[in-house]
Amino acid sequence: MMHPRHLLALGSTLALALSPIRTSALIFDTQVQAAATWAENLSRTSHLPTQKSARIFAASATVASSRQLSGDWLLVTEGELSIQHVPRYDGLDRLGGGVSLNLRRKFGLGPYVPVLQLEASLRGESARESGRSGWQPAAGVRLSQRFTELWRASGGAGWTHFIAEHEPFDVQSRRFFLETSLDLASRWQVTLGAARQRGEFTANASGAVWSQALGGALGPAIFNHYNTLAWEVSNTFGPGWVAYRIRDSRADQWWVEVAPALTDRTTLAMRYETVRVINAIGIRYDSTFWTLRLAHRF
Repeated sequence: MMHPRHLLALGSTLALALSPIRTSALIFDTQVQAAATWAENLSRTSHLPTQKSARIFAASATVASSRQLSGDWLLVTEGELSIQHVPRYDGLDRLGGGVSLNLRRKFGLGPYVPVLQLEASLRGESARESGRSGWQPAAGVRLSQRFTELWRASGGAGWTHFIAEHEPFDVQSRRFFLETSLDLASRWQVTLGAARQRGEFTANASGAVWSQALGGALGPAIFNHYNTLAWEVSNTFGPGWVAYRIRDSRADQWWVEVAPALTDRTTLAMRYETVRVINAIGIRYDSTFWTLRLAHRF
């Protein structure tokens, strides 16, 4: 079960995020989302015969307030509360909340000028499997440009560190990305994106496979490398399953999303995403996600 101190901390974080909306000088926006995802190899397992896939259900509520600091600068403060449920693996169920600051600089007038965004955030998560709970500070930069009325693109970089209660889930990484969007019609938008991430990731293995890796049955390279990794028996994906932290790794990610606007305030997004992680000795962990998401702005 979720620890009471996590719930108290998340509640305090959300209250801090929402407090700016009491100031009448601020403009604020509220959005709610609900999503259903089919995740292939949710367990991020390198041994394909034992990989675990599952459905993920998630919902979130976001309140954002914006203040015009000058003609070129805009400050956006955002507070979010979210929940995730994984029926097959309830150790992954979690409640999350966080705050973020986004400082935007527009270089000129009109819609076709570049916009620079500096971002910083702090997020907390309380998971049913307590070792996966923790805090996540993050920072990033993004440059956006609209080229035509229908076409725009953005790119940037970011850093994140999930400070977890247990070591296998305590990971940090750097990310670089490019994304472009095209409005095909008045209510249809298509987005393509790609990213590369370097750093640490959490992976999982069945007890039998992990014993072979540590015992040398899978070769000397795996024996020498995997015996240096932080790990623990988590039972997340079944009895005896192990969670471990892979380091010095690279993740290549790309996605495509089609989002028709159902109304002026409601959007239905359909997203396909694939992630390929390669660790320091060339072992691959491939995952694929299919998501249907409904978003509404008030």
